[in-house]
Amino acid sequence: MEYIPIWKMVKEAVDKIGGKVSYREIKKYIWGKYGNVLETSITCALLQCTVNLNARVYQSYNKAPRLCDSETDALFSLKRGVVEAYDSQKHGIWGIKKDKNGNLKVCQLSNDEASQFLHKTDSPKENHRAKFSDDLRDYLENNLDTIKKGLTLFYDENYAGVKIKTTVGMIDLLSSDANGDIFVLDIPLGHNKDVILNRLQKKMNWVKKNIATGREVRGILIMKKTSNDLTDAVSKLTNMKLFEYSLSFNLSQAV
Repeated sequence: MEYIPIWKMVKEAVDKIGGKVSYREIKKYIWGKYGNVLETSITCALLQCTVNLNARVYQSYNKAPRLCDSETDALFSLKRGVVEAYDSQKHGIWGIKKDKNGNLKVCQLSNDEASQFLHKTDSPKENHRAKFSDDLRDYLENNLDTIKKGLTLFYDENYAGVKIKTTVGMIDLLSSDANGDIFVLDIPLGHNKDVILNRLQKKMNWVKKNIATGREVRGILIMKKTSNDLTDAVSKLTNMKLFEYSLSFNLSQAV
């Protein structure tokens, strides 16, 4: 039988039952479908998945400040023993950060705070993702044609189109096409739809104000894996495009 993490069982139970779901209902669903799963393990998984429970900071999964936008950040606690599926538009954007004494705490974040987390690299995993983001940026810098025919790196007397520092965050790549339209390329490290779109829109607005001089400004998101809600949101926008990338490796014997 294929191994299924208990947090996925919990998420499945909430999705299947729908609406406001009690711990008792979740456990009953899991035991009915998956058999003898330890109750304490289910409780730990509930803590792992619930974005607004402060007890989750004591688990190994949550030992560093971060934005709550991973697959496991799936539930929102309504009251003791009752949860529903986490929706950042409904419940706000949540994260884990340090208080003034350096202790980790769960808290609701502003859009600006959430945007800062997308380039924060406190953990080894985040450092790895950031390093890969740098490598991807280097590749795209020299292969902009893979995004749009005729796309080239933007240059003027003040800005070169790579890693442009702005008051609203760093622009990964800035490019332009044969028509003079300007494209803001963003490689997000996170997955939260609202944060990603808000962050890119702010950068596009900054470019309109400081660089574009009346030219059309468009946004491009480059991600390894997108969510259905992000895909749906971008499909309704005329000034943004979303691209997914995939990896391939070739090995050759050196000695």
